[in-house]
Amino acid sequence: MWKICLGINGWSAGKNDLGIYEFHDPIELILDHAVEMKYDGVEIVDLSIDPYPSNLRDINEINKFKKKYFSRNLKIAGVQAKILRWGANADEGKRMLCAKSIVDNVIFAKELGADYLAIWPDEKQADINDWVVAQRILDTLRKTFNLLQEENINLENLNIVEETEPVECFSNLTIAKTVVNDINNPNFKILFDTAHINLLSNGGYIRKIKEFKGKIGHIHLADNDGTRWNSSKTLGTSSKHLIIGEGDINIMEILGALKDTNYTGWIQIDCWQNPNPFRCSEVNKKVVDAIICDLQEGVYQL
Repeated sequence: MWKICLGINGWSAGKNDLGIYEFHDPIELILDHAVEMKYDGVEIVDLSIDPYPSNLRDINEINKFKKKYFSRNLKIAGVQAKILRWGANADEGKRMLCAKSIVDNVIFAKELGADYLAIWPDEKQADINDWVVAQRILDTLRKTFNLLQEENINLENLNIVEETEPVECFSNLTIAKTVVNDINNPNFKILFDTAHINLLSNGGYIRKIKEFKGKIGHIHLADNDGTRWNSSKTLGTSSKHLIIGEGDINIMEILGALKDTNYTGWIQIDCWQNPNPFRCSEVNKKVVDAIICDLQEGVYQL
C-alpha cells in the first residue's frame, strides 16, 4: 500500500548536532537498524555523523556518499534539504540565494534517486502578517522553478515538499494552503506531519487530510498529545513527537483517511527529538505495519 521510511532526523538531536541528547550513534548502526526493522528506505538529513557533500553538484562526491545506503539495499526515499534559510526574507536577493540553494538540493536528490525533497526555507515570521510571509515564500518558489527551467532540470517524479510546523514560516495551515494553491505546480506539495498538524488544528487532523486531498506529497508520522516539546534548545518549542500510544492521535484513523483520499506517497516514521529514536522507530514501525495489514484486509473502514 505504502512504502515506509525511517527518518534519520531522529538522531539530529544528538550531542554534535542540536545537542539536546548525548547520543552520537554512527550512521552505519542506524542504517543496520533500518535494515533489521525492514524499512523500505530512509529519509536523510545533513548530520555530523553523515554530512552531505560540500558541493551538492559533485557527482563523484555524491556517489561516495550514497554507497553506504545502496550497499544495504536501502532506497533514499527523500532528502531533507540543506539550504540557505532566507525564503521569507524581506531582501529579494536573499530569497534568490535561497532559491538557488534549493536547486542545488534538487540536483543532489535526483542523483540519489530520491522521490521527494523536503524544504524548510525560513523560520516563523512572528512579527509579520501571514499574507506577507505567503507572498515571500511564493516568490522564492517561483524563483526556484524558474531557475530549474533555465537549467533544463526536469523534476520528473521528484516532489518538492514543505512542512507546516509551528516554528517554521509555514507556521499555520492558512499560509500552507495559500502557497500550495497559488504556486499550482504538480511537483510542489505539503509535507503533512501528524504531530504538527494535531497541534496546529487542535486535533482536527482528519479534516485537514481531506482538505489537502491531492496536495499532500509526504507524511511524517508520529503521535502527539496536543502540546509542544518544551526546551530551551534550538527548535525546542516545536510539537512533541511521541511513540504511538503516548499521545492523542488515532493512527488507524490517519492511515484510513490517507487510503480514502488516495494518498500514494511515502510514510516516514518520525522520531524527531525523541530521547530514544531506536525504540521509537521500532515500536512505531511495528504498529504501522499492523495497521496497514488490517487496512489491506478490509478490517477497518473509516
